[in-house]
Amino acid sequence: MPLTLCKALGQMLGPKVWEHMDMALAERGTINHRLKWTGITLLLISLAIGAGWGVYRLPAPLVERMLRTDILKQSELWKRRVVLHLEDPETTLRTGHIDGHDAEFLTSMPEASDVYRFRLFDTSGRVVWSTRQGEVGLREDSAFFRADVARGMVYYLQEVVPLSEIDGLDLHTGNIQNSSAHHIVKVFMPVTKNGRFIGAIEFFTDISDLRATFIIRLRISLIVLSGVALLALAMVSLVTYRTNRAQLRSLHK
Repeated sequence: MPLTLCKALGQMLGPKVWEHMDMALAERGTINHRLKWTGITLLLISLAIGAGWGVYRLPAPLVERMLRTDILKQSELWKRRVVLHLEDPETTLRTGHIDGHDAEFLTSMPEASDVYRFRLFDTSGRVVWSTRQGEVGLREDSAFFRADVARGMVYYLQEVVPLSEIDGLDLHTGNIQNSSAHHIVKVFMPVTKNGRFIGAIEFFTDISDLRATFIIRLRISLIVLSGVALLALAMVSLVTYRTNRAQLRSLHK
């Protein structure tokens, strides 16, 4: 009699127990589903914010590094033009004596290149010639001249200066109506003879226009690439979401 009663009770409670378990599993699946998609949504938002930060911050240093490589190559060509044109570079850099023909070439060089200003130095760092005549006789006392340039090393420096500091605005910048500061580069090129340091040349060039153009182009490229990547990720997430929703409905049924 007790055994029969237990069997009957088990048959009555069995469907309810299974139904309760199914409901618990379905509820747990719904919670897990919501948590997972909340995490995916937050991940997409984080990626979008990260992509926006990268588009804003990354182009400038990348472009400046690219321009540095290009300007250093150009500076070597500028130095060769000056040195090869001078009749006796060693004597010129030591004494500062420049004849009329050499002076005419040096003065006209900014008109035929991206250099808007340059100076010649002797071994002690004294300016022996400059496109700004008032600078002749001045001395470069910076530590890098003795530590780097005098040892045959190129010194590269990027600065932001007022527009008034750029000589020959019509030739070297397209933003002559813009009163904002410009990005310029100064390159100290050592001049050697038979491995011996005989002087240096300092070139000034304005990179503002190139820098701005390349930054805009790189930002556009990064926006397109980031947009495509985020769109692809969103599409995959949407497909996965619909698949999971279908599975969840099947579980409820």
